[in-house]
Order: sequence, then C-alpha cells, then structure tokens
Amino acid sequence: MSKFLEWLRKGVLIGDGAMGTLLLQEMKRFSCPEEANLTHPDLVLGIHLRYIAAGAHIIETNTFAANSPKLREHGLEERMEEINSKAVKLAREAREISGKEVLIAGSIGPLGVFGRLTSESQINSRQEYRRQAAILEQRGAELFVLETFSSSEELRTAVEAVHSISSLPIVAQLTFPGGELRTREDGGIGERFAEIVDLPIAALGVNCGAGPRELLEALEAIPRSKKYVISISPNAGLPVRSGGRYVYPDSTPDYFADFARDAAQLGARIIGGCCGTRPEHIQAMAEALKDIVVPDRVPVSATVAQPAPPRAVEQELPSRLARKFDEGKFVVSIQIDPPKGSETQRLLDAIAAFKESGVVDLIDVNSNPLGRLHMDSLWMSVQVERSGLESLPHITPRDASVMGLQGNLLGAHSEGIRNLLVITGDPSIVGGSAGGKDVYQTDNASGALKLVGESYPFGPGGLFLLTFDNHNSVNGIREFAKAKGAQVVYTPVLPPDLLVDDARLAAHLARGKRGHCLFAYPAQSNFSGVQHSLEWIDRAQAFGWDVLLDAAAFVPTNRLDLSRWRPDFVSISFYKIFGYPTGVGCLLARKAALKKLLRPWFSGGTITVASVQAGRYYLQEGPEAFEDGTLNYLALPAVEGGLKHIETIGIAKIHLRVKCLCGWLIGELQQLAHSNGNPLVRIYGPVDTRSRGGTVTMNFYDLQGRFVDHELVERRAGEHRISLRTGCFCNPGDGELALEISADELTACFVHSKERLSRDDFRRCIDAKSTGAVRVSMGLVTSVQLFEPTVSASCSCQFSNGSFW
Repeated sequence: MSKFLEWLRKGVLIGDGAMGTLLLQEMKRFSCPEEANLTHPDLVLGIHLRYIAAGAHIIETNTFAANSPKLREHGLEERMEEINSKAVKLAREAREISGKEVLIAGSIGPLGVFGRLTSESQINSRQEYRRQAAILEQRGAELFVLETFSSSEELRTAVEAVHSISSLPIVAQLTFPGGELRTREDGGIGERFAEIVDLPIAALGVNCGAGPRELLEALEAIPRSKKYVISISPNAGLPVRSGGRYVYPDSTPDYFADFARDAAQLGARIIGGCCGTRPEHIQAMAEALKDIVVPDRVPVSATVAQPAPPRAVEQELPSRLARKFDEGKFVVSIQIDPPKGSETQRLLDAIAAFKESGVVDLIDVNSNPLGRLHMDSLWMSVQVERSGLESLPHITPRDASVMGLQGNLLGAHSEGIRNLLVITGDPSIVGGSAGGKDVYQTDNASGALKLVGESYPFGPGGLFLLTFDNHNSVNGIREFAKAKGAQVVYTPVLPPDLLVDDARLAAHLARGKRGHCLFAYPAQSNFSGVQHSLEWIDRAQAFGWDVLLDAAAFVPTNRLDLSRWRPDFVSISFYKIFGYPTGVGCLLARKAALKKLLRPWFSGGTITVASVQAGRYYLQEGPEAFEDGTLNYLALPAVEGGLKHIETIGIAKIHLRVKCLCGWLIGELQQLAHSNGNPLVRIYGPVDTRSRGGTVTMNFYDLQGRFVDHELVERRAGEHRISLRTGCFCNPGDGELALEISADELTACFVHSKERLSRDDFRRCIDAKSTGAVRVSMGLVTSVQLFEPTVSASCSCQFSNGSFW
C-alpha cells in the first residue's frame, strides 16, 4: 500500500495552496510560472517550505502547465523535461530541508484542447500526458494530481494515459469556471462527475474556478464511492482584473478554516487551496482539522425538494433615490468630502445652495478610503439629511468589527439615512491587502522601531538576526533581545560594495525554525545607499522568521508594494519622504504579527481599563495599544499634504530622477584625481545605480593617499557656502567595515574606556584611521545645479599634508 493511501486511513490530508499567483507577486516578469523552476528556483523552494511549515501533507510540483503544447506558447518546449525534473527536485529539497514527512504530488493540467477530441488528438494527448507523468515519476513524484480540467472527456483521456504507464495513485479534479456552477446548459454537476467515476482513481474532486462557498455546493454533487475519496481545493474567490493583472479577494484564514470544517463534514478527505490562497490559509485549515472526527463515507441517494414558486410581494421603496431609480429617472448627485475637523458650516452653506438650485437630487458623501483623518461619512450625512437633501454616504468597513459597524448603521437609520454606497474588497493600489495590516502613528521611525523591540517576545532559544548596515535604531533592539535571553547574530557586508554576504545570510536564515525569531534589515542602507533584495522577506518567512523592514531611507524615492512584499513590520519616517513635519513616523504591522507583541508598559490611551488597587490593566486591541499619549495632531495635516504632493508628482518619476542624479554624481566624482593620478575621492558602496539608492558616502584623500579628516572637509565646504553632512552617522556596522576599523581595535577602545567613551575619545583611539565620512543624499527636490558647486570646489581644491584649500 502506498504512503498516500496509508495516510488517508488516518484522517483528512491537507494539500498546499497556490504556486503561480505567489510567483506572480514575487517576480517582476516571467513568461510562465513553470519557467521559475529554472530561473528562480529559490522562490519555488521557498514557497514549498512555507506550505510545509503551514501544515500541508501534500505539496504539488510546479508543473501544472509544464507540457509541450503549453510550453510551446512561451518558446520553452525544448526545456520540457528539464522544467519537470527540476520541479520534482525542488519539492524533494523542500521536504529534506523542512525535516517533515510530506507527499510529493506531480501536478498535471489540461493541454488546452477544447470541444470534442478527434481520434488523432486523443492519441497525441495521451502521448503528452504519458511523457510528463513518466518524467515526474522517475524523478520522485509519489502520486499525481490531475487538476483544473473543465472537460470530463479530456480528464478521462489524461487519467487513462497516466494509469497506462504508472501505478501511482491519481487524484482527478474537475473545475467549473466563474458562475458555471449555476448556469451550465450541458447537464448538471453530478452528471459531469458521473461520466468519470469508473476511472482508476484514488480521489475524485473539484478545484479552482470559484471560492469555498461555491465549491462546497459542487462537493455535495460528487457521487460517493468506496473506490475513491473526495478532494476539494477552492480559489480565494473569483478574481477581478486590476492594474493589468488578476487580483484575488483577500479571503481571511478564518473563512478557510470554517470552509475546511464544512468540507470535512461533507466527506472531503483531501482539502487544499488553489489560485489566490496563501500559506496562512493552509495553516488555518490545518489547525481547524487537526482534531476533527471524520464521518464514515457511505454512498447515499438524495432527493432535492423543488422550490416553491415565487410569490409577488409589495415592497415599499425606502428612499426618494430608490423611487427615481425604479421610475428610470435621471439623478443628479454632488460628491463632497467630509471636513477634516468638526466645523461643517461652509459645507452646509454649499449644500443649501445646491438645494435652492432645484437641480441637485442627492449629496454623495465620500468616505475615508486612504485612512486619513476626516469626519465620519455617516455623521456628515445626518447633517445633509437635516438640511432637506437626501444623502448617499460611503461606507468603507476597513478594520471595523461587525458589531461596531452594525451599531453605526443602526444609529444612521434612526436619523433617517436610507441610502448606502458600500465599498469593500477593492485591492489597494499602494500598500497591503485590505484588512491585512494595521497602520498607526509614532513619534518617528525610531519610535516605531522601539515599539517592536520592546514588545517582541524574545526569549531563550529565540534569535535576533541583523545585517551589519542597520541603523542604530534597529541595532538598539538587540539590547531588548539580550535582556530576554535571545541570541543576537549579525550578517556581515562585504567591502568595497558593502553588499550582504548572501551565503552567510542563507545559513543564518536556515536556523530560524524554533522559538521567536526576528530578522531586521534596511530596504536601503542609510550609509552606503545599498538597496537590499526584498525577496529576503519571503525567504526568511519560509524558515519561520518574523521580518522587520526598515524602509525609512527607501520609500522617499522608491515604491514599496505591500501587496507583493509582506514584511511583518515596516518603519517609515514622513520627514524623510517630504521634509516636514519632524517627529512623525509610522509603523505598519501585519495583524497576525501585531498579536505577538507584548507591551511592557501602558499609558492613558493604550488601555481599556487600569486599576491602582487591583494592580491590573487591559490593553486596547490593535493600533490603539501602541499609540502612547496624545498624538501630534497639529502635525498630521502636514502629512496628508505631503502625501498628496508626492502622489501628484508620482513616485516613479521621483525614483527615475534620483537614479539619474546619483549616476551623474558618481561619474563626476570618480573622474576627480590629483596631479599624480591618485584619486581624490573614495566612494563607499556600489559605483553604479543597479543596487543602490540616492545616498552617496565618501571620503577625500590628499596627494599622498592619506585621508582628510571629514570635519575639516565640512569646515572648508562651509567657507565655500556648500552644506555637507559629515560624521560617523548612525550605521556603525557599515562605517566600521568601510573605514577598515577592525574588531580588535574597537574592542581595545571600549576596554580602555570602561565608564564612558566620547566621540573625541573614540577619534583619538582610532588615530591612524578615519572615523567618519562625507554623505550626500538626493531626493525629489535635488537638482544638478545643487551639486555643481560641490563638484567644482572639489576639482579646484588641493590636499597636502592635511591642509585643504
């Protein structure tokens, strides 16, 4: 008996989720998902590892469309065997790395043959299915999943072909795209399954095409038999076209957990996910089914009662707007934005003018879709109704509990509001998926990082992994980790480009399988300008790490798409984005990650109840538990203005401008040399624009090749009316390696200064080497004209014996 059939005796098997949709999110471009086996094997491996960690018993190879006809469309037909072989190898590697027993299923999809098959096309199709199945089995597949077949005739051809060359178990699954489950004209769902129940299969089921609710209806129509078990793998829901690609609804893991319980009670023994599903959906289903009692599979016949004929019911139309729609009349609506404060008189004066015109039928009251501070649309609509005009408030229930939303709507109804425009489920163009993250203000980016550091559940057995080039606000978190018994590990960067040692990083990430592990790194180094790969986020999470991304230096000139990259925590400084106001930052946190944080302190705004005599308190839920005291509300309007300004310009335009300026400046500085040919400037970090942002850090050298003190450079630059930022900055790891200061030298300085080490003490201790550098940063207002005086002054200067003129 195969391991697959043996495991089925023990209970429900959990399948994995989507592969193609995850690859689409993580790769900028590719011809087909199966090509990633060759071009991006680390991504495919990481996705397998994430599903195994989530609790999947079966992982499918990335070979759904790895057949010759499909690959031919992308010019990959000649690599068909290589793609299938590599897919199985990656799945096996994932199993070995995870150390868990999972089954490897060879995924086979339809060839794309529609209509009735001719005898010749049947022969060719059988050959293609046999060829792919043979490769998958030879490389180590332990069962086959023939999935997403819309034609029962083609599924029969595929099953018979695979069975003719292999004795491995076969899971056969039909699909019913879109609303086809309810609108089929060529026979009922049960009849479609009845056409293939005689096949030599281990499981019969349905996948893709629709979400959990619709597929449960199809599940009930599958004929039961003792020869096979039932399988089901729904999409996250029906996709919509947005931004040139299909976007799947952000169905919650809890929704999938409920679905899994219902599917198991209806007899499903293999339950997984399809397009749009993610590891968190699989994990929720695995948790929901770990203790479930599976009912015996007994074939039964069912009688469906005919629905009663519809009865005409007189319905009173609830509003003037509804009556006009019913009469087919044209409606004139004016949309308004609620005020940013409590003063509404100017809006009410305008509404009165609209009413007196006799033309306007309705006031459309906008909601708060971007999370910016405005009066609630329902309360503004109440005032509109009192003025005599009908209102249409927008309702956007992001981050609203069901009870809270119902309470608001009951109050609105009591005030006479009868129209609603409900906006929900729309994918965010910038930022994370709806409901996936909490956003809240902090004092600054450092305040955001401190919140994570002091609240993260470090402990014995846990790890805190950092890259050498982190800002000190991130380095400081290590003190919280040490105090709680966690191990602190640094991954070095390699001079001269100051890029992270990828092999060392991979080895460190592989350790994150137990305890609470936090990996922190900057999207862009504040010292060297190096931009690190955002793919590290998924790589780390596949090994069980929580990821803290310091994006303060990155987001001013780069787009961070949180619908594609999903770090657990992100710190942002609004000051760095548009220069004002200071002291306002932002922490974005995934809700699942936020629940892990345990605050060691509370204040007035962070609690629901606190007692002196009882010595107890209860924290607020969500962001409110992390917003200490009164927010800087006088500065918040500037944040909105700044964001609108950036949106008007366009982050893509800012990114291109800064990239061009950076390339120009580096090129100009590299040409500067002394009369003896020695370079005048040494740049730290990459000397091209492929792996860096708009920060350029450097030091000046004299005729003999000795460094010139950065403080002297700053003073002389000031005399030329040039403003330069100099010093050791807040990235000591980068600075120590760039300036070639060894660990022994640093340790000696700290040992000799036991009580306190001032900056001047440190400079004297590292006497023969520079302890700082000169930094230039570019942003949306930077121009070539601003840099020309700096380059010109550098060209005309002379360095000799430490003097600078």
